[in-house]
Amino acid sequence: MSQNEFALHRFVAIRDVADITTIQRLCQLLGSKATLPVVASTATNTIAALVRSNKVPLIDALNGLHNAFLITTNLQILSVIVRGVTDLLLDSAEASLRNADTLSKQELGTVNFTIHASRGQVHPYILIAKLKPECWALLLSELDHVFLHASSYLDSFSVDSLSVDSQQSYSASLLNLFAPFFDTFLLSPSHWDTFQSSTLLHRLLDLVNLPAPEYLDPLRAATLSYLLTVSQRHPLPRANIPGPRYAFLSSLTSACANPDLHSFLPRDDLRRVATTLEYQLLASACEAAHLGLSTFPYIRLLASLSSVVDAADDDLALIAAPQFEILWPALSYLLLDAQTAQDQEAVVRMMRVALEGVEAASVVVVNVALVPLFQVVSEAEEGKGKSGLRERAVEIIMRMERMGSGVSGDGKGERGLAKKITSKIESFGIAGTLAYLCSATCDLLTRYVQDNPNFPTTTSSSAPRTTLPLLFTTPFLLHPSPTTRLSSSTHFLHLATVSASASSSPTNHRFPTLLLLLHLLRHNPPETQTHLLLVCLPQLVHPADPVITARVLRVATAFVEGMHETSATRFKPGGLAPYRDTHLAALGVRVVFEVYRRQPRVWRQLRHIIGEWVKRRKMATVTGKGRSAGAKGIANIETAEFGVEVAVLATIRDLCVLKPHETAEELLPFLATLLQTVSGLHVASLCLIVEALTACVRAQVVEPRASWNVLMRKVSDYAVNIENAAVLCRVCEFYGLVAEKGEETETYFEFKQIILTSHIHPLLSHPSVPVRTAALTALARFPASDIMTVLVDSPKRLIASLLNHSGPQHAGVLSRLLQHEVECMRRGLFKAAAEREKDKANVALEGDEVRQGGQALADVTLSAWDGGTVNPGLRSGYAMAVLFAFGSAKDRKAEGEGQGLKSGRFRRYLQTALADVAAPDHLLVRVAAVGGWAALFEAVVRGVWEEDGGEQLVEEMVVELRKELEGATVPSVCANVVLALAGFVSTIHCIDVSTAATHATRLIRKLLDEYILPAPGSAPKNVVTSSLASSEEVRSAVAIALGRLTACVLMDERVVREVVEALMAGVVNDRGENRNDPSNWPNFAHGYALGQLVSVLAASPSKTSGTASLATATTLSLVGQVGSPTTSFNSALGALMGLASSMVVVGVDPESVMTTRAVYDTSLELLRRFVSAEGNIDESETSKGAVLGAVWVVSAYVESRWENDDVGAKEQAPEREEAWGLLEKAIQIVAPMRDWIPYYFHFLVPYAQLLHSRLARQATAANLTAYNAQIQAQLHLASAPASSSVTRLCATLTLGTLAGVRYLDGGSPAGEIAAWSYLLGSDATRETRERVWDALARMAGIANAPKDLKGGRVASVVLGRVVEVERKVRREKEGRGAGTGGASAFMMGSSSTEPRDYSRLAVPTSYLRAVFDGCWELVQRPASADNSVVASIFLESLTMLPTPLPSVNWFSLLTRLSSISLAAHLRAVVFASKHAVASVSLMEFLVAQLLAFAADSTFGDREVRLLLVNEMGIGKVLELAGIERWRVEVNEMESKEERRRGMDAVMKKVNVPASRCVEVVGGLVGMLKSGSGVDEQDDRKELLQFFIATLSNHLPSSAELPTTTTADAENVSTLVAELRVLIHQEIVVPLLSPAHSMSANISGKDAQILRCAIECSVFDIKDSLLDDGLMTTRNALAACELVRLARAEATEWVTRVVRGRMLDILTETSVGEEELVVDCIMRAMDADVARQAEIGPISGRRQKEERTRLEWVVRILDMFILAAGVGAGAGADRAVKRGIEGMLRRVVERWWWSGENGGDEVEPEREVVDQFAELTFTFGEVVYSAGAVGAGLEGLQEQIVKRLLILADTIATTSLVQRCLIDVLRRVMVNSGNLLVSEEMWKLI
Repeated sequence: MSQNEFALHRFVAIRDVADITTIQRLCQLLGSKATLPVVASTATNTIAALVRSNKVPLIDALNGLHNAFLITTNLQILSVIVRGVTDLLLDSAEASLRNADTLSKQELGTVNFTIHASRGQVHPYILIAKLKPECWALLLSELDHVFLHASSYLDSFSVDSLSVDSQQSYSASLLNLFAPFFDTFLLSPSHWDTFQSSTLLHRLLDLVNLPAPEYLDPLRAATLSYLLTVSQRHPLPRANIPGPRYAFLSSLTSACANPDLHSFLPRDDLRRVATTLEYQLLASACEAAHLGLSTFPYIRLLASLSSVVDAADDDLALIAAPQFEILWPALSYLLLDAQTAQDQEAVVRMMRVALEGVEAASVVVVNVALVPLFQVVSEAEEGKGKSGLRERAVEIIMRMERMGSGVSGDGKGERGLAKKITSKIESFGIAGTLAYLCSATCDLLTRYVQDNPNFPTTTSSSAPRTTLPLLFTTPFLLHPSPTTRLSSSTHFLHLATVSASASSSPTNHRFPTLLLLLHLLRHNPPETQTHLLLVCLPQLVHPADPVITARVLRVATAFVEGMHETSATRFKPGGLAPYRDTHLAALGVRVVFEVYRRQPRVWRQLRHIIGEWVKRRKMATVTGKGRSAGAKGIANIETAEFGVEVAVLATIRDLCVLKPHETAEELLPFLATLLQTVSGLHVASLCLIVEALTACVRAQVVEPRASWNVLMRKVSDYAVNIENAAVLCRVCEFYGLVAEKGEETETYFEFKQIILTSHIHPLLSHPSVPVRTAALTALARFPASDIMTVLVDSPKRLIASLLNHSGPQHAGVLSRLLQHEVECMRRGLFKAAAEREKDKANVALEGDEVRQGGQALADVTLSAWDGGTVNPGLRSGYAMAVLFAFGSAKDRKAEGEGQGLKSGRFRRYLQTALADVAAPDHLLVRVAAVGGWAALFEAVVRGVWEEDGGEQLVEEMVVELRKELEGATVPSVCANVVLALAGFVSTIHCIDVSTAATHATRLIRKLLDEYILPAPGSAPKNVVTSSLASSEEVRSAVAIALGRLTACVLMDERVVREVVEALMAGVVNDRGENRNDPSNWPNFAHGYALGQLVSVLAASPSKTSGTASLATATTLSLVGQVGSPTTSFNSALGALMGLASSMVVVGVDPESVMTTRAVYDTSLELLRRFVSAEGNIDESETSKGAVLGAVWVVSAYVESRWENDDVGAKEQAPEREEAWGLLEKAIQIVAPMRDWIPYYFHFLVPYAQLLHSRLARQATAANLTAYNAQIQAQLHLASAPASSSVTRLCATLTLGTLAGVRYLDGGSPAGEIAAWSYLLGSDATRETRERVWDALARMAGIANAPKDLKGGRVASVVLGRVVEVERKVRREKEGRGAGTGGASAFMMGSSSTEPRDYSRLAVPTSYLRAVFDGCWELVQRPASADNSVVASIFLESLTMLPTPLPSVNWFSLLTRLSSISLAAHLRAVVFASKHAVASVSLMEFLVAQLLAFAADSTFGDREVRLLLVNEMGIGKVLELAGIERWRVEVNEMESKEERRRGMDAVMKKVNVPASRCVEVVGGLVGMLKSGSGVDEQDDRKELLQFFIATLSNHLPSSAELPTTTTADAENVSTLVAELRVLIHQEIVVPLLSPAHSMSANISGKDAQILRCAIECSVFDIKDSLLDDGLMTTRNALAACELVRLARAEATEWVTRVVRGRMLDILTETSVGEEELVVDCIMRAMDADVARQAEIGPISGRRQKEERTRLEWVVRILDMFILAAGVGAGAGADRAVKRGIEGMLRRVVERWWWSGENGGDEVEPEREVVDQFAELTFTFGEVVYSAGAVGAGLEGLQEQIVKRLLILADTIATTSLVQRCLIDVLRRVMVNSGNLLVSEEMWKLI
């Protein structure tokens, strides 16, 4: 020691350290190099004391020691620091036990240690081991110290301080404290092969295995439990079996066999430990089998563990007790994939023990082992050595057989077992392949007890991913239901053969399957045995598998040759070959044939079998021992010999059909031998021989004539002699082939004539119907010229014979004759038919006095007006009359003048009429002004419209009329132009709705802006008002025109509302002094136009909800205005007359009916008060106009009920009688009253209209008498000199009404109202008709100048209107004979210009005319079954004809044929659909059928309704409207419509106007989308589903419309756009609206309807979402469908749907709706996958599909992470759990694991744990495969793994979701190439 150094004393340093109270100084001291080890030990003790006294937190102390540990290099001090850390950890464990009940974890100062800093405080031992590896021995010694200290701690307090629970708590706490350290070295892949792992495991196992005091039992038990969790959490090895893992499991197995373990562990705990370990060994073995690794190490351990008994139990029970339903399928799986004999032996031994040890095993589960056991039987050698493996397998199979069915009747036992398996999965933590096995077992038990379980389709040729489907389909082969057995056998054979033929399959399962099928033959009824032999056994044959082929062939030939030989059957030299024909032999022959179909190399064996049988059959005949048949060919068919005969001949027949060119050459000699030498053949045998010969002829192996001469003639003669129908029918098939042979030689022609005349012709009169049918079918295959030689000589006689007695077989012959006639028909009979028919009609009508009177008066009127010879005072009346009569005038077709808008004369007439027409004379003339102009334009527009440029001419006419309007300076001309425009647009609306709507909208806007004066006090208009707007005449015309034009745009709610408000203002604001002046025409016009408009709105089927409400409110408001005493005379009158003009009470919505009823009740009450007051009313209370209008309303209401209901209905009779009586009394009261005389026509005209309508409904003598009396009375008043001008005027108007004139024409422009007139018909007397014509002509001033000019003007207008009625009646005369279909049907049928019949065809030679006339004769007969058959024959023969047919009017005929029967109705629709392309009447019939269906949901039968909403109905209408079908099914592409060449230039294609198309579609939509009852709604939904599907086949799938500039293309584009709007508004919007009744509970049909409707109409995602903030089920379906159609961005919208419907925990979704949503999401993603795969070259398409699918998985996981982050706690867990269960699992199953377990469309109810167990395996395999070598998807695998890590961290710890995610990561962990990702994974595990 130097002089400058101080002496150092250890005791001083120790005392100094003991006095230090700061952790920093103590840690600095520990890190100092000068610190002595003993001082360092004191420092660590001081630190421990500070922590115990709570002066220093534990975490600070540990951090300080960690820093000192890093600084020091002294090994002695390092050991001190390590001991200090150990003491701190031990103190922490003891403190937590002492104060667990009083202090929180923060107050205790305890720390939760982790394995990495990213997850919290790293365990100090981990830091020591990683930073100073040389200290590992110190750590092991510290573990010894820990266990020793724990022993002392537990021993010292075991009696007085701690209870058993406290001991267990302390042990668990201590193990949990060191668990992160243990996990690091036992679970981390980087430490698997290090000495640290093995030494640590050795220390822990020593603690468990070595004997120890009793107080250490809790610690030993806790250590054992921890070790079991380590094996569960161990990552899955895929390349090999890691040594540490095997050593780990081996050590645990040895520990379980340790008797000391049995002594200290309670029995239940021991059993749970052993069972858990056995499950782990079983899982490890299954994983090894799945990965193709060796399973023997695990099987050895499993066998060892399963044989360990409890040493502490007197009964020596096994310590492991796994559930049999889990163990047995796993052992079966291991046995099926066993690669060594040792594996098989061990597994079979365990299976035998398991089966013996179970008390009541489920037979369903037990049968899973059949295929593996039969595989052992096939592979093991019998009796080799002492193993007896094969014998043990057979013993197990026999034991299984003795167990019986064992299935509970209600299935509760199986469902209970499934739930028990699910509970075991959760409680024992089963995962991986074993969990997948458990899930498959649960699925088996659940599906087995279903009534008819489904199986996946067998169209895929790819092998399944595992052998599990093969195992778990086997039990269904023994199902109690025969149907299930048969269906499951098909799927089972597919699995066995596909997996065997797949190159990737390591095992061939064909031979075990063969053994199983042979085994099943013992346990099935005969029908199932036949299926197994004929269907299942041959399916095992494969060209590349000669072994199985030979085995199957051996089984079959054994059946054929016979298995036993008796003295009777033993062959004797020189004798006859013995018969060994048995029922099994017959089956054997067929089995050999089925084998030949799959392996042609067995042809020699099959030929040998056939030849030997023929030889034996021939020898039997020669020796006289053959079977004999009677005169009719009847033999004993019950014998086995007959069965073999039929089997052999059926095989010959099938060979000739299947492979005639390969086999016929050798088979025909056999047939010849049988026919020529064998006697006593049964007719069934003859039928088979004939079928075989016919097949050879059909295949052109032999010539028909040669076959006939050698073989077939004999059979034919024999069949005729014995009169056997079966043989004759088959011979007729040969006759048909003779007809089709196209050999052009004299010899063959003579041969055909012989067959035709000598053999077919006699059979046409055979008593057997099948023979006649076959003969006619054969005859139909001959040319028509040959057919005519054997039929009756006249077509008329042929049809007459068919009408008397016929069958369906005549259709083919008749069609062939008709086709021959049509093909040979001159083109002129097609081309000029219409023109000649018109000329003939004109010639025929020249002699008709009705037409002579009408046309003559029209010509005179037009000539006088146009020539200027008419009296100037009558000119305006004549001008108005010409508007109505122009269509009947002969002058309009004068030479050199065009028939249309281009006609110069018509333009001149128009200009003159605009100046001359004036309608102020009478109220009824005013209301008819628009109808007059419409009649004028209707006469010329229809002819123009069919020409090219017709729309352009219409546009020019509208422009010209608008110029006239702009240039008008006189009010009358301005009013005429306004009314003319309204009439012209109404006419166009009947032809083209869209064009009319366009022009109507423009005109309405112009009239509202320029001709409607602003109301007093309202703001002035921005548009300049016309100077003529204040004229009463113009105001009246504008009001009437607005009402008519608005009827063309009823769908435009904004325009309708604006017009209604404008007209209502004209009614309400009229409070002037002259408000009761009858001549105040604007008042009347506003009221009339408004009433007519709301009446049309109420009756319209296409009104929107807004317009419907508007119509109801306006009508009720009008009724209120009418009842007000302040309402003007004309406003009240006009409103009620307008309401009466278009009144409909049937076929409209209930709200409209109630509103109409309210109008009627108000009017009827007014009429009652008027009658009761005898005409003396107080005008201050009741307006005269209201009374007069009430008469019109009551009359219209009664007439409307007549038109729509049964006139004799009892409930309506009192009401009708009261109304009728009030009208008659009112007429009697008014007649003598001077004040009412000017208004007398308001009473008499409605009354006369009722008389005329009543006569139309019931032509009784009383009604006819009343009608004739009224005519005579009015004729007298009109001609009497004493009659006043008012009386004559009233009589004139009444005569017009009695002649059929309807002054209040309806305001709807939908089409003409069918006209009917008794006076102008053939039933009225000529004298009466001529008197009316003369009276009207005289009053109109045609004969001489009238005295009353006003009366003359009115009379001329009435005369013009009567002429118009005459023209309409004449036009509808053709269709009226049908008597069905209503007036509208007559109008459509008669509107065709086609001939009425085929009179232009020759009677002696025309079959077409004979059929047509025969149809008319048929409809005159009463309905019967025979008539239905004949009608079907006629219509079917016409349907088979090529298009087109010669033109004729089919409408009335088909209408009546349809009423005969359902079959006739269906045939009529099919016929009309096929030939409508070239026939206007057929097109109209088809449209009429659709409109009738739209009007009445009960129309026809269900089959007819289905036909109408498919391609035959609405599809054909769309096609004729120009919208061709773009989507064609594969099976429909081959069937093309047969067309005659060169006929396109002769026949013009029929077009359906766009307006008709819209009307039909709109009507069907409106009818189909609603229903009153549940059944009706279901039926309508089904019809709507087919209807929308048909529309989607036609409407273009792209948003772009045709861009061509042709008129047709523009019309089609407009029509498509209009239909899209209709479908969107009427179907898409209601389905998407939650408030709509149609979609209260959306179903699969609703979803299908919505998808098709969206495809047709929605091209913008915004149009499909009613509320962007709420993702309803309907919006989700719509969004997914738009994504599928590539109309919306896939990622954005699928993400929104998944988040809104699958992850929102607040969303209540039924199981059915969730299935729909998931299905739609999958459709959308599948479409995106397909689109992405099509980008780029074709070579990498499969990889691009896989990449896109994995990208979708990444997106789904991102959504789960967001859902977990947004939620909190249990809410987030539920959201992710719902997403995984409902979405991710189904995505994985559909894309990668489809069809593995079951094929049920609706998944059976399964436990959540079961589903997650399945997902653990399937999803793990998918993620692992993504990183396989060569896949190129490693980046996506890494992304998926990262997201799984984040999701597992976010989810609540120990939840089911987290366990599932961790198990998935275990399957991927070893394959991850990213070290960081791999480290994060094992940290989480």
